[in-house]
This record gives sequence, structure tokens and C-alpha cells, in this order.
Amino acid sequence: MQSVGDHGLNEDVWTVILAFTQLDDARNLSLVSRGIHPIARRIVLSSAEFSKQNQFVNACTFMLDDPGHRACWLRKLDINVGALGRHSWQTAGAASLATQLAALLEAARNIDTLSLPSMEDLVSAEPRVGATLISLTRLQDIALFGVSSRTLDVANKMVSRPSQVCLAFVSPRASVSEHAFLLSHLALLERARRAEIMFLDAADSTDELKQPSDLDVELPQLGQHPCVRELSLKWCGPFPMFHIFPNTQILRMRRLNASFGRFDWRTWAWTESVPLIDVKTDDDDKLVCLTAGGPRLPVLRRLHLRWNPCPSPQSPSDRMQPVCLSFMLYRADVPLYGQVAHWLEPLRRHTAPSGRLRYLTISARCLPRLDMPSLWVEWLLPAIRESQLVCVKLKFDVGNRPREVAGLDEVREMLAWQVPSLRYISIAAGWHRLEHPFARDDCEPRLIGECTWWEVREVGGGRRAELISCAAGQRVERYLQSAEFEEKLSLDGFVLT
Repeated sequence: MQSVGDHGLNEDVWTVILAFTQLDDARNLSLVSRGIHPIARRIVLSSAEFSKQNQFVNACTFMLDDPGHRACWLRKLDINVGALGRHSWQTAGAASLATQLAALLEAARNIDTLSLPSMEDLVSAEPRVGATLISLTRLQDIALFGVSSRTLDVANKMVSRPSQVCLAFVSPRASVSEHAFLLSHLALLERARRAEIMFLDAADSTDELKQPSDLDVELPQLGQHPCVRELSLKWCGPFPMFHIFPNTQILRMRRLNASFGRFDWRTWAWTESVPLIDVKTDDDDKLVCLTAGGPRLPVLRRLHLRWNPCPSPQSPSDRMQPVCLSFMLYRADVPLYGQVAHWLEPLRRHTAPSGRLRYLTISARCLPRLDMPSLWVEWLLPAIRESQLVCVKLKFDVGNRPREVAGLDEVREMLAWQVPSLRYISIAAGWHRLEHPFARDDCEPRLIGECTWWEVREVGGGRRAELISCAAGQRVERYLQSAEFEEKLSLDGFVLT
């Protein structure tokens, strides 16, 4: 076997190279060379994800058998609720699992990314879990599920100041007032740039907040987290989020509870002091937290709707004048029997030449018919033909048969010829990966499949779309979503090299 020196690269360079490999590749590379083996092994040991109890128990036994050469390399630990079992936490077996977790955390002092379930049960069954979390110093991304008062007390004493924090509250819950108060003063969020909150709501309709006076604490009693720039909410009810997170620039709202829309937001709504530029939500109805504060609405750079825009002429999404708009079309959105699509008029308002919209992204479901892409574009054209759009991105959900899709070339040519303002076109065909209900991150399902980018050019008195690389297309997309483009609303001066 060759040593590291035989490859002409020192250990530091190999460490950097192997850091970019997948774990399975690193595992295979560890068998190639005696010199590479210890470096690749460290990469393999750096990440662990457990969803089954036997996986977790075996991994703890392995890691703790030689913690100085195994657990010490662990950087990312993700434990699903299934790894700790779904039994009563009063049993000896549950206590043993909590003890093993505490021992693993004590040995893995270099963890920087951590996700733990059932936190209230864990810290009650084994106080060492809480004590070890408090002492960890390198955490940059932490997600705690099953959170209530005990966990918040632990989080308030933690030494680490991560940049990303996810807190999923547990049922039965304490009052919204208590959780909102503790959240607002939580030291763990002191330097966080991204905060994700789940299940912060009343236990039932009898405890539901209907107006700000239902909160047991006054706004001046609440703390604030000015470092947070990105706020993500899932399954939440109303709480004074813009007071607690006053510098929110990116707001993501997904599967919010019905109480969120019923609440009187007038004194808790968005104000001009909050520098909001990017909103992702299920539909227009959830934008009430931005619109109830008065006649002034945030002027957005980006707006993503899980559903299509509201047909009402006074819909909030219209009045926010986004530069970049994205939404999804489903089978129910197909116009029937020659009728005009119900989403066409609201889209026409967004794309009016006097508006700011320049980049439109639409995700459209095309099953069971694989010739649907061209039909979607035919229905779309009346709303965008006279627009000022410079880029359209179409993502077609065609299942796992993208090579059988008909009409993608026709779609591209229709857009290039019939929308004179277009400079770039992106077309993707694939299938949407189903979102896990407790998945972190985006509102938008991820499309798995092929994506192409095209530049529209004037050729011989006509217009033709010419293929460009995905890297070039991504550069275009980044520029369209930038503050510089928002200021100019034009591609003049933009050079695609």
C-alpha cells in the first residue's frame, strides 16, 4: 500500500480533500491506502445519524469503547425519536438509553451540529444529559425537539452560542405566555442568525390567544434577539414574533395553526422597523401578520407561496410588489371546459408592466399526463406575454420519468418567441421529494431531476434560446435575487461570463 507521502500530498491536504467526499466514499477510500486510512476514518466517524434503537445502542458501545480515537472525532450527531424508543420514560430501559446518550455527549466534546428528540423526558430521566449540553462549547447548529420549561432552563445555561437554533415545543404545553417569555430571554439565541420555532401554540381552543391582551405578559417585559435574521415557523399560533425578533429579514411560515389567522394582529403585526425582504408561506391568508398593522406593507424582494396567489384584487401578495415570485400549481388548478384559470388574473396583476416583478418561478404538477408542460405554458402566456419579466423558471413534476416528457423544447420556444422581455429561461423536469412533516428548512418541496438554463438572444430578426451551463444559470439567479438588481430592476450592465 502507498502512504500519504507516496501520493505527494500531506495529511492536511488529504483532510481537506476528504472533507468534500460522501461518507460512503470516505469509507471506501479508507481501504485504499495505509496513509489515507486514519484520515478517511476520522471523516467517517465525524457524522452519525440514528433512527433505530439498535443502531444507537451499537454505535454508543463502539464509540465509547475507545473514546479518545472514536467519539472525539464526532462533529455531527442527529438522533431521531425512533432511536430512543417509543416507551414510557419511567422504565429502566429508557433510563439506560438516556445514560448512554449522556456518556456519548460527554465523550464527544467537539460536536458542532446536534439534533436531539424528547428533550423534556431526557433531561428528567438523566440530568447528565442537560449538564453535558450546558458544557459543550463548539455548537453551531442545534435542534431540540420535545421542548418545554426544563429544556429551556438548560438552554439558557448553555456555554455555546450557535448560529442556528431549532426549538420544537412539546404537548402537553405550558402556556403560550410562559414559553414566549422564556423564548424571548433565551441566552442560546444570543448570537443566532437563524431561528426555527415549531409547535408554539395553545394546548386547545380554550387557551387560544385571540388578541394581544390574552398574553399574560406585556411587550416591554419580553426580551429581544436582534441577531436573528431568518425566522422559520411551523405549526405555530400567534405570538409577538416581530417584537422578539425585530431584525427579521427572511420569514418562513409553514403549516401554521388556524389560530394564527383568527388572531387580531393589529398591535403585533409587521412594522417598517423590521427589515423584511423575503417571505415564504403557504398562501395569502397567512400574510395577515404583515398586513394588519396599517396601510404600509413590506415591499419584498422575494415571495414564495406554497399555493397560487389569491384571486382577490386586494390580496396582500399583490400589494407587496415582489421582484421574485414563486408559487405552485396542482391538478386542481387546471382550467376545465375552456374556462379561464382562476390563478390567471392574480398573476396578471403581479406581472403588470408597471409592477416590479422580474423573475417568476412556477412549480407545476404534470401527472398523469406527460404532455402537460406545454399546456401549462399555453394557460400561462396570457398573463406574462406583455410583462417585464427577464427570467422564467418552470419546474414540472412529472414523476420519475423525466426522459419521457413531451414538449419541453416546445415550451422553451413558446416562451422565447412570445415573451419579448425574457432574457433567461430555466426548465426542470423531475419529481418532488415528499417532505417529512418534521423536516427543517424550506416551504418548497425539492424537485429531483434534470434542470437546464437557456439565454434568449436576438438572432437574424428572431429570438432563439441557447443553452448555458447550470453554473451560469445559478449566477443569473443569484443576481436576480440580489439587492443590486432590486435597485435597478434591469439586467443592463450584467455580464454573464
